[in-house]
Amino acid sequence: MLLVVVGVLLTVVAGVAFQKIRRDQAQSLTHPDAPLPPAPPGAVRWLDQRAATQPFPIPQEPDRITAARADRRAWYRRSLPEAFDSVGRTAAPWAPAARQALQLRSDEQAVRTGLLNDAYALPSDAALATGVAAGSDDPMVRYSLFLSASRTHRFKTGSYLGDLRPVVAAVWGSRYPDIRKLHAAFNFLAGLRAPGVDLGGGAPDKLADEDRVWAGRFWELFDKVCRDPDPLIQGDLIDIAGRYQEVQLGTRSTRSTRERAYAEVVEHLERAGAPEYTRLTVRGHFLIKSAWDARGEGVAATVTPEGHRLHHERLAEAEAALVEAHRLAPDRPEAPTEMLSVCLGLGHARPEMEEWFGQAMRADPDNVQACAHKLEYLHPKWYGSEEEYLGFGWQCVKTGNTTGMVVWTPIPGHLLNVPIPFEITAHVLNRANPYYSEPKVWCQIHTALDLILREHPEKTLLRGTYIRLACVAGKFETARRELAAVSGGAATVGLGTEQNLAFYQKWAETEQLPNR
Repeated sequence: MLLVVVGVLLTVVAGVAFQKIRRDQAQSLTHPDAPLPPAPPGAVRWLDQRAATQPFPIPQEPDRITAARADRRAWYRRSLPEAFDSVGRTAAPWAPAARQALQLRSDEQAVRTGLLNDAYALPSDAALATGVAAGSDDPMVRYSLFLSASRTHRFKTGSYLGDLRPVVAAVWGSRYPDIRKLHAAFNFLAGLRAPGVDLGGGAPDKLADEDRVWAGRFWELFDKVCRDPDPLIQGDLIDIAGRYQEVQLGTRSTRSTRERAYAEVVEHLERAGAPEYTRLTVRGHFLIKSAWDARGEGVAATVTPEGHRLHHERLAEAEAALVEAHRLAPDRPEAPTEMLSVCLGLGHARPEMEEWFGQAMRADPDNVQACAHKLEYLHPKWYGSEEEYLGFGWQCVKTGNTTGMVVWTPIPGHLLNVPIPFEITAHVLNRANPYYSEPKVWCQIHTALDLILREHPEKTLLRGTYIRLACVAGKFETARRELAAVSGGAATVGLGTEQNLAFYQKWAETEQLPNR
C-alpha cells in the first residue's frame, strides 16, 4: 500500500511540474521574443493519457536525486580541484585560474550521464584555455584542455596522438589520484591501438615498444584502482573494463577477441583483489556482449539454432552473476542496469523488468541508460506496444530531469527506429517525414529539446540535431528559430561543415529540400 501511495504522489508531483513546463512553452526557450509553435493539443492529451496509464512510475525522489548528485559532486571535486590544492603549484600566478577551471570541470563531470557525454561545449572549456594562456603547466589542466579540444574537434597542432602524447606523459608523472591517471593512460593506449589513428610523430616501427610501455602503465594503475573500495571509483573501473574489451575488438591487431580481452581484465581483477561486486558485474557485462555476438544483430528468423543456444546460455550465466552482484551491493546501479539487457534478451515478463528498472533508478535517479534499456524493451518489436513505448517516452519527458538527461530518452529511440543519415535525399525524406511529423512523435522531440536547451544552453550540438529533425519533420518555424540561435559556425552545433549549415538554412528558408 505504501508503494502505491508513493507512486501516486510522484505522479502528482511530476504532473504539477509538467504543467509549469507547458506554461513555459508560451515563450521561446532560446529567443524570448519569438513564441514557440504550440504542441498539438490532441497529441498532448493522447501522450498524457498513455503516460498516466503506465503502471510503474519512474523513481525520481527529490531527496535521492539531491543526495546522489551531492555525492558525485563531492567525489569529483576531491579528485580535481581539491587534489590540485595538494599536488599542484598553488603559489603560481596562474593557480587561481587553474583551480577554478578544474572545479568547473569536476562539477560538469559529476552530472554527466553516459549519453551525450561529448556532444557539446562546456563552460570549463574557456576556463581551461584561460588557465593555460595564463601560463599553467599543471598536467591535469592541460589534459582536460586536450579533452575539450578533442570533444569539439579543435587541435592546435597535427594529430590526436601527437597532441596527447606529452600531456598524458605529464599526467602519468604527476601525483594526481590514480583513477584520473588511469583514464588518461587508457585513452592514450586506446589511441595507440585504434586502426586509422595518426601516430602523431611516432614511428611505426616504435609503435610496439610504446604500446608495451603504456600497457604496463595502464595495468599498473588498473591494479591500484582495483584495491580502492570507493563505490564511485569501482563504478569507473567497471566502465573502463568494458571499454577495454571494445578497444581490443577494434585494435590494429587481428588476433584480438572479446574472450581474450575479458580474460586479460579478469586476470588483473583477481590478482589485484578487486571487490567481488566489481568482478561479478564485469563478468555479467562480458557475457551479455558475448551473447549478442553469438546471436547477431539480425531479426529472429536470421539467427541460427547454435546462435540461439549460445545467446540463451550466456544470458543465463550473466543473470546469475548480476543477481549475485546486486545481492552483495543492492544500493549500486551498475548490476540492475545491466540486468535490463538480460530481461530483454531472455524475454522476462514486464513486472520483473520493472523491478530491475526501479532498483537501477533508485540507486541512480539520473540513470538515463536504464531508461533507454526500458524504452527498448517496450518497443513493439520486442515486448511492448506503441501505447506503452510512447507512453514511457513521455513519462521520461515529463520528469523534467534535464540534468541527468532523462528527458532525452525518447529521441535516440526514435532515431534508432527511423535513422536519418547525414546526407538527406528525397528518398530518405519520403521515408522519414511521415514518422517524424506524426504529432505524437514530434511532440516528444520538440518538448524534450526545448527543455534541454533552455536549462543547458551549453549543449550546443543538440541544436544541430534539433535543426535536422525539424527540417525532416517539416517544422520549419522551429528550424528557423534554432538556426537563428547558431553562433560559432557549423561545427559548434554538430552540422559538420559550413556547407551543411548553409544547406539547412536554405531548406528552412525555402521549405523545400535543396539539391546537394
